[in-house]
Order: sequence, then C-alpha cells, then structure tokens
Amino acid sequence: MRSRAVIVLLWAFCLADAAWVGLTVRADEFTKGMSPGFGIVVVLLPLAFFPIASGRAKRSPLFLPALARPIDMRVGEGATARFLRRWRPFLMLAAAAAVHGLVLGVRLAGAGTATHEWWLVGFDFGCAAGFALAHVILRRRGVPGA
Repeated sequence: MRSRAVIVLLWAFCLADAAWVGLTVRADEFTKGMSPGFGIVVVLLPLAFFPIASGRAKRSPLFLPALARPIDMRVGEGATARFLRRWRPFLMLAAAAAVHGLVLGVRLAGAGTATHEWWLVGFDFGCAAGFALAHVILRRRGVPGA
C-alpha cells in the first residue's frame, strides 16, 4: 500500500514539475544560434537512442543490483524489480516530456516567438516518443525491472 502512494507521488511531482518548467523555461537559452541541421539531430537523437539502448539492455537502467540487494533482503526477494515494474519510470518520463513540450508549445505559440525556440518543443516530443518506445521494448523483452 505504501509503495502505491510513493508511485502516485512520484508521478504527480514529475508531471507537475514538467508543467511548471514548461511555463517558466526560456527556450531561447537552449536554442539560440542552433542550426537547422543540429536542431534535427537534437529532435531525432532521443527517438533513436532510447529504443536502441533498450533493445540491447540486459536489465532496466534503473535496476541497480547494488541498491536492489539490501532492499530485497529487507522487504523480500524481487521487491525492487516489482516496484520498478509498477512504477513504470520510462512511461513517467515520456509523459513528463510530453507535458513539458505541450505546455511550452502552447506558451510559445501564444507569444509568437522565433522559429529557433521550437527546437526545444521538438526535443521534448522526441524524448516522449523515445522513452515510450523504450518502455515497450523493455517490457516485451521481459527485462528485469522494466
């Protein structure tokens, strides 16, 4: 029961923070002077990297055996992997990236900003898609802690 409350709080904090940062970030700080070629790479890199890395992973990147051992000894064998499976951290990151991109996109559209500032919105949606694909790949492969 406590783990469910922790998971709900993690998701709520992550999504609320993503929305808040989307409202307050200055996109031009990250994208000023960015060439269109580099902007395309920035958008597509997470879409390629996360799924490829998850296709090669032997365990979830968040499943750390050195941390899992003491937790599993105290709570029960496999508790850490079960917690990670229920938490769905890659889906949480995908949702947070999508929320950040959506809030930032709405804000930029209303402000009539420069074209280069939209690369950050593209990066957010690229990360959202990449994390979601990574989650699906890890789950289908049956990777521990995914």
